[in-house]
Amino acid sequence: DLMSSQRGGAGVDFAVGEVYGEEIDDQEFEARVQRQFNLQKQNNPSIEVGQVRNSVWTLLTRELVFQKEYDATGIAVCNEELFDMIQGPDPYPTIKESFTNPQTGAFDRARLLQYLKEDMDNDPTGQARTQWVQFEEALHKERLNRKYSNAIAKGLHVSDYEAAQSYQAQSEVR
Repeated sequence: DLMSSQRGGAGVDFAVGEVYGEEIDDQEFEARVQRQFNLQKQNNPSIEVGQVRNSVWTLLTRELVFQKEYDATGIAVCNEELFDMIQGPDPYPTIKESFTNPQTGAFDRARLLQYLKEDMDNDPTGQARTQWVQFEEALHKERLNRKYSNAIAKGLHVSDYEAAQSYQAQSEVR
């Protein structure tokens, strides 16, 4: 509200903050807050915009910080990798859960393909496509995080030889 009143109807953009030299535009931030608020309101009618605003801010700053790390290390997720997470031989667990045949309890690839090819675009509100795009974005971010975490974990590995050397050095009496 404060930023809206300061704008006074002019097309001036304000930044709500800056992370690593990258300004966060107030309109983009508020649009993201509103989208997240609308999604969360469906499951929790008593949620307040302030709560959502704080969580979106935390998420956004985290994304910007990690994106710098992904860029610096060259970690990326290509379209083929995302496709494989959705339609590959072993789809992501959320995909399997969402497209399980109720009679057999098994993953139903035909239902997934039907949804992607037809059902998603037959929603007159467009909400199904919006939710799918947000889901794909979340998958992309999750895969980036996993790749980064795995790279760090591999970098922190201590070999048996190094562990033995360290133990021997610590146990020597001087």
